Amino acid sequence: MQTEQRGRQLLNPVRAVLNRLQEHLHNQRISPSPFEFGEIQQRDRIAARPVLAKCHGNLLSEATGPLLVMQADQKNVDAIPIATAAFANIRAGFNGAWRLLSPGRLCGFLTDSADTNGLAWRIQPGEETYGIAVTVGTLIRTVTSAYRLLCLPAFEPRVAVGGTVKASSEWLDIPEFPIPRSEQRRAMGVQYASYGLYAVFLHELAHIFRGHINCIVKNDPHFSFDEQHVPDDPNQKRLRLYVETDADATAGRMLAKLALKPYLGSDPLSSTEGRQTMFDLLVSVTLTFSGFPALKDCYHSGAIRAFIFMGALMDECGTERKQSAQWLEARVSATQELMHKCGILGEDAPKYSAQEAQELVHSTLPAMLKAQPRWLDVRPFKNTSAFKT
Repeated sequence: MQTEQRGRQLLNPVRAVLNRLQEHLHNQRISPSPFEFGEIQQRDRIAARPVLAKCHGNLLSEATGPLLVMQADQKNVDAIPIATAAFANIRAGFNGAWRLLSPGRLCGFLTDSADTNGLAWRIQPGEETYGIAVTVGTLIRTVTSAYRLLCLPAFEPRVAVGGTVKASSEWLDIPEFPIPRSEQRRAMGVQYASYGLYAVFLHELAHIFRGHINCIVKNDPHFSFDEQHVPDDPNQKRLRLYVETDADATAGRMLAKLALKPYLGSDPLSSTEGRQTMFDLLVSVTLTFSGFPALKDCYHSGAIRAFIFMGALMDECGTERKQSAQWLEARVSATQELMHKCGILGEDAPKYSAQEAQELVHSTLPAMLKAQPRWLDVRPFKNTSAFKT
């Protein structure tokens, strides 16, 4: 009896350690959900839900679905398989990155809203725990835009369209649009949207890493960086334009470091493969950024945002700036012309303009550089060298 009691006493500390370890693993494990990434705890989901419910929808999870987003050729299209595949690469990239934030934490979510929107916020006030979320509507709207663009034989003529079929989306409030019969072209459309979704997540991540949240939001737990939020104060609008431009440029550099390592230190335009990769990314971000509502004084147009993102990406890779500017200007402009031609952009939607490009170079960028110390001095995770720009 004494031996048994002594054995239990010896095991108690071991059990206590195992219990603490099990609790730690339960709370600290990488999220198993296909629509989340990072070191997410259940309390993070609880804190995120009311913030997202205001205008970003509900968290996507394994229990969600089917999410029928369009009808094509008399068949319903479920967004869940598309979102799962698109999010797999993002999860792979971000789930390796969260370790750099220790002891802070990053929580990423995809939500079920049909709107085009993204969000960054401090998910746990008083902690270095941040949330970023993007709506699944951002992905699906880019897919539908890409399909329409890919119905034009003049776009990527190396791949035949193979005719078109009629589609519609009550979910997106698009009564009718064409999609290509070619399975290869449809796959290209989903790939463009996946790249675009990655770019938006990196943009939201930049708001955290660059100190934008600590600079503007400070400790207000009810305020967040929302792609559709417009501040009323003119000074806040100007500051918002500078941090949004900084986030687009930082996101471009991040994508180069995370996903384009073969091109770092070289000029991607010097090879056929590099030029095709740059073109695919350019089309992706042009389609995606052009889908966000225009917010005067807070953001540049979708075309200029694509120009900013891709310019920073190519600069990080090693392309000479004047060369990349000329290459990007011609192709962003041409892509948007085709977007107008196939009805993705209405006649009143802003096109790429040399005047806005000059405004970016001579006004926004100098003011942004001057204001940068305001947010860099309060940025978290200062030692995350992989994300420095």
